[in-house]
Amino acid sequence: DLTVGSGLRMVTDPKIESGGVLVLTTYQPNTNSCTGGGNSWLFAVNYGTGASFTLPQLDLNGDGALDNKDQTAAGLNPVGLSLGNVFGSSVTLISKKGTGSVGGQKLTSVSNLSVNSVGDRGGSTQRVGWWEVRH
Repeated sequence: DLTVGSGLRMVTDPKIESGGVLVLTTYQPNTNSCTGGGNSWLFAVNYGTGASFTLPQLDLNGDGALDNKDQTAAGLNPVGLSLGNVFGSSVTLISKKGTGSVGGQKLTSVSNLSVNSVGDRGGSTQRVGWWEVRH
């Protein structure tokens, strides 16, 4: 189960990738209302269950492979990572052909003028609906 802190909210549009991955960023303002700032997180969860997948989705150690080195010490697959004491934008998904098991990148612009990049299993975005226009 995911334990979330007080005030954590999703403030950007989520994205859906093939393979059932819901990608989103969240923001948690500081608990002291007299202090500015807060923390952002990047999540990649199974949109059918809200839980993790059976295989790691994020290359947390940056070695270009999605394997047990991207799991917790208990052998669990994390569903997210901290972007730090910043505000994170909506994620840009990039599919690419790469080496190892990393097949894409998740890019997030953050408020300290940098871009956070993490390798992922790689899925393409999907159309989830459309409008039919008739004349």
